[in-house]
Amino acid sequence: MRRMRRMRRTGCRLAVSAGLALSLLVVPGVGGAMQVVGLRGDTPFQETSQDATQDATTGPTPQAEYLGTVDITASDATRSGIYAHVPVGGISGIDCTADGTDPRCIAISDDPGQRGPVRAYDLDPETGEVGEPIVLTDDRAVPYRPGAVDPESIRFTSANTDTSEDAGLVWTAEGTPGVTVADRHGRATATLPVAAGIRRNQGLEGLAVTDTGTGTADEQRIITATEAAPAGHGHPVITVYEGDQDVASYNWPGNGISEILADPTDGNRLLVLERGYTPGAGNSAMIWRTTLPGTGGAGTGVLIRERVADLGALIGHSDVGNTEAMAWAPGRQPGATGELLIATDDNFSDGQRGVLHRVRVR
Repeated sequence: MRRMRRMRRTGCRLAVSAGLALSLLVVPGVGGAMQVVGLRGDTPFQETSQDATQDATTGPTPQAEYLGTVDITASDATRSGIYAHVPVGGISGIDCTADGTDPRCIAISDDPGQRGPVRAYDLDPETGEVGEPIVLTDDRAVPYRPGAVDPESIRFTSANTDTSEDAGLVWTAEGTPGVTVADRHGRATATLPVAAGIRRNQGLEGLAVTDTGTGTADEQRIITATEAAPAGHGHPVITVYEGDQDVASYNWPGNGISEILADPTDGNRLLVLERGYTPGAGNSAMIWRTTLPGTGGAGTGVLIRERVADLGALIGHSDVGNTEAMAWAPGRQPGATGELLIATDDNFSDGQRGVLHRVRVR
């Protein structure tokens, strides 16, 4: 059974057990010949020219199959419960445990407490229905005040092997960037340090939890993704931490990252979800696969990425929506293949839909 080792705060510096690793993926607002505008958690970027980093993209496009879409809605019990007045929307992160017989899926709303409590939901991946809110709280079990945090992504801390009864949570926030580790009920147990210079509202958009790659069963790694490069950086950067030490950094050749997802069998391999918007053409969304080099030595090269799926072409640019979240469906196959759940953020707007796409990748 894999578990994240408990973390403790020591003044302004967090002491983390030696097996825990935190990786920070940062993505610039402007890079190469790509013009990016409006990069926020609720706004796709606009493409005005071709990506200038094609030399870092390689390999054929693996097959992908679109399996269907359901709307994300409140269950009947939720509509009639004490949170009936709280709108369901702004879904910006999802995750599922791996247990195919007793799975648990969860979704997080990016509402910073303006329409209801800062919250996540249990999610039915087949129907798209969510249950009553799971109120996220600080380490004293006090709900966050409105505007204190701006949630973006969420993962189970033991999603690879544990059942829903064992899995804790970790979630990210932009605005004031943060990474919070919580118990399964949403109560914070620790916070992780984040790099200085992350731009407000272009912060920790994506999140992954995976093994450290050390072969030790009770150790896991956290990887976070930001929308834009931090101040003083001119390139998208992945910084890998072991404990509280950075051990390597790499450049990312793309733009507009909205989520990352770990391969449950390879701690260095990620799927990366990028989104975009082109006037007259509509929304676009791409899934890429990349492998982080080992952390045995410093790295400064550009990561090589392989295209997995063009969701705009697969689903339709008018239907793909504002893709914000990505997770393996319950009962996934070993390796970075199988069925993906991809959620869209409706921004609490009547003109947009919050949906759950299901896609099989090979």
